[in-house]
Amino acid sequence: VDALGALAALLVKTGDAAGAVEYAARAVAIAPASPPVHNNLAGALMAAGRREEAVAALRRAVALAPQYAEAWINLGTLLRTLRRPTESEDALRPGLALKPGDTAAWATLGLSLEDQDRLDEAIEMLRRSIAADPHPPWSARREDRVRHGTEPVEHAAVQRHDLAASVEPDHRVGIADPLRFGECRQGRTAGRRPAGGARPARTASAA
Repeated sequence: VDALGALAALLVKTGDAAGAVEYAARAVAIAPASPPVHNNLAGALMAAGRREEAVAALRRAVALAPQYAEAWINLGTLLRTLRRPTESEDALRPGLALKPGDTAAWATLGLSLEDQDRLDEAIEMLRRSIAADPHPPWSARREDRVRHGTEPVEHAAVQRHDLAASVEPDHRVGIADPLRFGECRQGRTAGRRPAGGARPARTASAA
């Protein structure tokens, strides 16, 4: 499964989204009870523009492992890109409860709250993001714009459409927002995030 996941991640990097989906799906067929392989399949599906299927894959990942913080955060991030801010919030909150130091996730939650016109709460979430990382390139500006109602500016993570998957266990792969796909080594991930484990992989390069 590790090899399949690593290959899928590489194919995403090279722009072969269809091939990435094929190999990520094969990993799922081999290890359907592994949350990371569903997380990785979601990354490949996102690269292929199949966003609703990616949502379904991430929902399977968190159903299998409710403590899988990265899958919750990926799900919340993806739902925000689909303009479903309430669902985004519902996914981001459990992810952040498991991984409160995730700067980008706090910011994405803030943006989801802004999308719901809950500006005071949005500002608070952006402040938490800044507290988690005092020197982000965008949070302070975003907080100021939310406060004053000026033009929307997506945060750096949203602009980071790198769609590159990595075999590195702690490497983030940005898809729209900082979705993390591609953490390989199923055993290592599962060890870090058992079927209830928090974030088994900043993506699981399922393979």
